[in-house]
Amino acid sequence: PYTTYLDTNNTTYLNESLSGKYLGVGIKITITEDEQVEIVEVFEDSPAKKSGIQVGDIITTVNNEDITGKTTAEIANMIKSEENSKVKITVNRNNESLTFEMTIDNLMVPAVETKLLVQNNHNAGYIKLSVFNDTADTQFASALSSLENSGMESLIIDLRENTGGYLEVAKNIAEMFIEKGKVIYSLESKNSKTTYKDKTSEKRNYKIAVLINKSSASASEILAAALKYSYG
Repeated sequence: PYTTYLDTNNTTYLNESLSGKYLGVGIKITITEDEQVEIVEVFEDSPAKKSGIQVGDIITTVNNEDITGKTTAEIANMIKSEENSKVKITVNRNNESLTFEMTIDNLMVPAVETKLLVQNNHNAGYIKLSVFNDTADTQFASALSSLENSGMESLIIDLRENTGGYLEVAKNIAEMFIEKGKVIYSLESKNSKTTYKDKTSEKRNYKIAVLINKSSASASEILAAALKYSYG
């Protein structure tokens, strides 16, 4: 009952979203109600961030070509080109026209958001994982290390709205916490059942809370269950 058919376009979109990398400058755009192209997110350590582009900027031209009436997909294709090539983006910021030239780069699709929460003299780390794409475990490990170096004493892992992704990536993240030899997940087929256990020496001992909701599925369920039953 959970099997669905993906046509060529949907398969391509799924593969791209899970690849974990893309060619671009590191911005997310939307079309506003008055049909302006607004930048709603600028990714950290991206060419756009380094150039000075800001959230709220309104894109007017790409490589001196007017983008009026174009879709977000069309504009993204205008920005993307071969890696290491240049792109020129002109924006309107507070009625001032600004032009930024930057180099297209092969970037990681952001999969984690992180912050340190301080309350009652306690430091709690927070990591929101939006998808288990091909680079999510690398991004998660980097975020976790940064929080630990900042004095984190406990951790909140937010898997709400995360519909899943690669099983191997979920396993890699679970292995950062679970003690060697403990069960991560089991796969049962018609004739057999295979149990996968942690084979690494890496583990943690601080308290962890995992947030899920009705949209947390697949790899999210596996990670949440592994931490619930095998951590600590």
